Amino acid sequence: MDERPRLRHVETFPVEVKGERAIALRDPAGWTESVLVVSPETTFVLSCFDGGHTLRDVQEACFRRFGEMVPVDRIHPSPRRSTGRSSSTPSPSVPIAPRSRTSSWPPR
Repeated sequence: MDERPRLRHVETFPVEVKGERAIALRDPAGWTESVLVVSPETTFVLSCFDGGHTLRDVQEACFRRFGEMVPVDRIHPSPRRSTGRSSSTPSPSVPIAPRSRTSSWPPR
């Protein structure tokens, strides 16, 4: 549980999908031309992946922000779990959390 996930820099911009507010993520380095669309709540989870916070820290921040405990394996899937990908390939999906309450990161 001491793992401190770090996401490399991605560009973010707001979009609307089926009338819902969402955030699009784009790779400015050009490794892929795909754009990933996630909920604002998922963007919060991804923002915690700064290399300074453990998965437990992220779990606690989610609890404070969303009011419910999100299992660590939903925040960051274990590479041992079979996904059809090599363990070095990150999962492109992050679970969508419930609608957020007003809160801030870093947690106090």
